[in-house]
Amino acid sequence: MSAEYGERAVELLARARRAFGGTQVREPIRRKAIAFFGRAPEVAALAGVDADLAQAAVDKLDRGTMPTKEELDALVASIRFVRGALRVQDDRILAPRDAQLSVATRAAIERWLPGVAAIRGVRGGCRVAIGTGFLVASRAMITAGHVVDPMAQATDVAAHFDFEHARPERRPKVRIRSVLALHPDEDVALLELEGDGPLAGVPIALAPGAAPGQPIVVVGHPAKDGRCPPFLLPVFDDIYEVKRASPGEVMEAGLTRVYHDASTLGGNSGSPVFDGAGQVIAVHVSGEFADRNEAVSSAVLRSEPRIAARIDRWG
Repeated sequence: MSAEYGERAVELLARARRAFGGTQVREPIRRKAIAFFGRAPEVAALAGVDADLAQAAVDKLDRGTMPTKEELDALVASIRFVRGALRVQDDRILAPRDAQLSVATRAAIERWLPGVAAIRGVRGGCRVAIGTGFLVASRAMITAGHVVDPMAQATDVAAHFDFEHARPERRPKVRIRSVLALHPDEDVALLELEGDGPLAGVPIALAPGAAPGQPIVVVGHPAKDGRCPPFLLPVFDDIYEVKRASPGEVMEAGLTRVYHDASTLGGNSGSPVFDGAGQVIAVHVSGEFADRNEAVSSAVLRSEPRIAARIDRWG
């Protein structure tokens, strides 16, 4: 085993232990399938999860030997499967007992859930999902920079602050007036709202200090994504575009980027990445499902004068 592979193997084994609460794969997968869907083997199979192959990968990593590609793929899929994407209802996270979300973390994040909005507009006569944004002041919202183009192709673009499954919207939508600033180098944008959102802003960590293994939660509105059909039904229970909280952890972090493994899809672009204390440490911008996702560090939001000035102005 090469030194580089050995280091990655140690990291993957540590992720597996945190996800499963040890090195046994089958029981956490069984509990997750029952808790969310009422049936176990068939649901896990739908997700492409092979507990036996995943267990073989863990056992080999534990012994310091190299799993096969199929075993490694099964292990990564299993980690994602037990994490899932939790629905939000009435500004509360619907978290089962084994959802890897502590009571303290859930309370810290639920406080700010009203400040996260689905960005939606009308295209072809239908209201469509465009992305996610979050308030940094009562009339200013951060999102991903690449969300701006589809916004321009739609009409009646607005922020929906409680777009939840099987719940009527309690708060009126707030139209998006303009793009206040686009970062010249990073995939983030600042939007101006026509009216006040439900919060004065969501707290942004100036120095996030993200480290591999740090628990995070991504809050956003994952939309159906044809690039990963085997995972959609079990992980997102075939319900899309509604507000969800997706637990995960930091995989890698640098000065401008945070990479994480939370379950996200198209529609999560612009989602806040919260740490366990309820602070935004990054803005989710892209991802490779069942691999890793990319987010722009919160430090970037203050590094570009035009965005920093707008945040200060509205805050």
